[in-house]
Amino acid sequence: MKQFHLTNLILASSLVVAVASSAHAQILHDHLSCYKIKDGKVLGDDGKKLEVDFNLSALQDPEFPQEPNCSLKVKAKKLCIPVSKAVDSTNGTPIELNGAGLANSFLCYKAKCERDSDVDPPLPNSFTITDQFAARGLNRQQLKVSEVCAPATTRVCPAGTAVINDFCAALTQNVGESCTTACDDVGLVCDAARLNDVLGAGAPSRDACGDAFKGLGIGGKVNDRVCDGSVGDIGCSVFAEDIYRCINGETTCEATNFSGQRMCACIDPP
Repeated sequence: MKQFHLTNLILASSLVVAVASSAHAQILHDHLSCYKIKDGKVLGDDGKKLEVDFNLSALQDPEFPQEPNCSLKVKAKKLCIPVSKAVDSTNGTPIELNGAGLANSFLCYKAKCERDSDVDPPLPNSFTITDQFAARGLNRQQLKVSEVCAPATTRVCPAGTAVINDFCAALTQNVGESCTTACDDVGLVCDAARLNDVLGAGAPSRDACGDAFKGLGIGGKVNDRVCDGSVGDIGCSVFAEDIYRCINGETTCEATNFSGQRMCACIDPP
């Protein structure tokens, strides 16, 4: 049965890479519709059931503290997909409140965190949180991590590309090559909106740029810099094993680098 994924909203928000596509500008998919699932067994490199230890940092920090010493067993309990919602009828008064457009599906896992009360700063007990239905008061001290939702995708990308959010990341092969050419070489087309809003200057962080290179086996720290054209790097690119993301200027699919290789956002042809 479909249900709105409202529990653990703060944790889900910290893991979401929210991208609004220009192709869906008229329909805002800012809700999650969730389905209970029965996940199969996922094994680690040692042949045992896969387990993960991690830390969580909430987007609303410092209203919510960092959650250290967290763990989960990789067996998903729910699948959540981005949806739009239109209210047909209600016996209340809906509140006008929109979120950021969501691009990813999510798989949700039962999780737990061990918070050290002697180390963590104390938090105010009560706070108010509001959604489209109502405002309600909650007590921070009674909140415990119970679930973590991680981005997921059903996309299968061609060989030589990496799955990033809802597109395939491809690397230009030659200096002076455009993303139009790089995407065409793998049977896809370049998407300028994702090129800027996920990999380039319009992205909220450098994470997707780094993930794209990691997906192609190229590791390293991503450096943000203001690009003036003197080096010739644009968008998200690699030069002499250093990865850069230009934080100024809008790039295009037809633009080319004078040096290095550029990461491209490729989607299926229309």
